[in-house]
Amino acid sequence: MSLLSFLVTLVPFLCLSNIFGPSAALECIRDDCIRTRSRMFPTWIEYKENTRSFFPIDESYEGNVVSFRYFGLTQISEQTLVTNHSEHIIALNISGSEIASIEERAFTSLSCLDTLDLSQNHLSYFQNDTFIGLKRLTVLNISYNDLEFIVENNFLYMENLEVLDISHNRIEVVGVETFSDLVQLKTLLLNDNRIRKLIHYKVFNNLFALRTLNLESNWLAIVASYMFSELHSLESLNLANNGLQKFVFQGFGNKELAHVTNLNLSSNGLTELDARDVKNIFSNDRLVLDINANHFYCPTMDLILSNLESRGITLAPGRSNETENKVRNYTCAPTKSTQNDTYELDEELTKKQYEDEDEDLDKFFGTTSTMSALDALIPEYLDEMTYNHHVEVVLIVLACILLLSGILITVDYVLNYDYLRRALCCTRQPVSPDDSPGHEAPIGHIQLESNA
Repeated sequence: MSLLSFLVTLVPFLCLSNIFGPSAALECIRDDCIRTRSRMFPTWIEYKENTRSFFPIDESYEGNVVSFRYFGLTQISEQTLVTNHSEHIIALNISGSEIASIEERAFTSLSCLDTLDLSQNHLSYFQNDTFIGLKRLTVLNISYNDLEFIVENNFLYMENLEVLDISHNRIEVVGVETFSDLVQLKTLLLNDNRIRKLIHYKVFNNLFALRTLNLESNWLAIVASYMFSELHSLESLNLANNGLQKFVFQGFGNKELAHVTNLNLSSNGLTELDARDVKNIFSNDRLVLDINANHFYCPTMDLILSNLESRGITLAPGRSNETENKVRNYTCAPTKSTQNDTYELDEELTKKQYEDEDEDLDKFFGTTSTMSALDALIPEYLDEMTYNHHVEVVLIVLACILLLSGILITVDYVLNYDYLRRALCCTRQPVSPDDSPGHEAPIGHIQLESNA
């Protein structure tokens, strides 16, 4: 038998063994066995009534990249997506429906799912265990919904997720360590939301593989570099169109973001930018910085641009269409910003018709000078960050002491060394009246040594 004919015989055998074999890691269909095909169901009813297999070896196989729309489907339960061989579907698109809620464990029947598209629905929240069972998922699209918050338990056990799109929602709050389980995440899209604060430095904790972070078109007024200090693989950071007035280059030792090659700070309210700080944090020689449409003072704009260029920072081309108030085609402010300036985000809030402002925003957008308020907030952020860090260190030290004590007590007890008893100034004393040398106290009877 020739080598070619041997391989032709071996490949189908390997595919069958991967599908029917006992190994759970190989039970899902992959492209190395057979190429996948798309399969469209006109409605959810046709999907549920499906009698054909999603199994490539089956003669009735038509495809395992599945999509359907059903405008009467307002809720997804654990049984909604169960159908013939649904465990072999590798991609599911149910975007553009009227889904308003998803129950816990709703996708457990789709154990081989690789891609899930839930965009353009009416989802406002997720249950803690909504995505339980989707351990193989690599792409999740929940954009263009009505989400108002995401919290710690929304993305548990999704270690293989690589792309998460939560853009174009109404998210105001991102919980601490919301993304901490997403250790393989490469792209996180949070643009076009209503995020106002990223105070805690653990918001993006454990995202060591993240390369692209998009926070464009939110309501962030102040951002500090320490918020991104754990993103060691980050290459693109987009903070455009946020109304930023401060970018604070402070944190734990000013950790570098050495892989960032694209930093977008355009369409904000920045009035100053220190080239040394930028270079210290974003040290990559291929960095491209976009600072278009900010509020830099015109007489100092040229100096800012020159300082940035002198440190090897490439600037995105100016895009100003104005005939005046620009330097090198970059928009600038004809008058220097003062502490009595009005914060322009008030107008943006009016345009977006956002009426449910919390007490912090009421205080922030009050009669107090905006720049003074920002300057007062910066030490608070850094103090909170430092305090949290110190608390963590103390807790770790205490845990180590307790662990070591437990080990010592256990060893001393098991080996009957009696070291701890003697270390506590305790000893066994004779209990007989004549203190005879051979008469020792019963086991367990302890008397403290006399100091006399």
